[in-house]
Amino acid sequence: MQLDEPEDGQLTLRGIVVPIDWDLNGVVRAVAVLTADEGEYEVLPSGAGARLAMHSRCEVLVRAVAVDAEEPTRRVRVTSFAVLDWEDFDEHEVPA
Repeated sequence: MQLDEPEDGQLTLRGIVVPIDWDLNGVVRAVAVLTADEGEYEVLPSGAGARLAMHSRCEVLVRAVAVDAEEPTRRVRVTSFAVLDWEDFDEHEVPA
């Protein structure tokens, strides 16, 4: 689910990290964040986005900047993320 979108293009997304591209050896080359409202945000593989690939199939809260907001391919550059712990997470809390 997209939680907010301020005017500066910064997004806060909550969703599941899923692989969307693999190399010939089956190594994940690209991931996306799938949100509860069926949004799919392709993550650029740089900075925090490159580290996000290690959390495939985890629920995350992501702060990102929209690079290409047009559907069907919405691409984002991740600035920070938190892997959510279902037991400890307060749905009103947004990690910095």
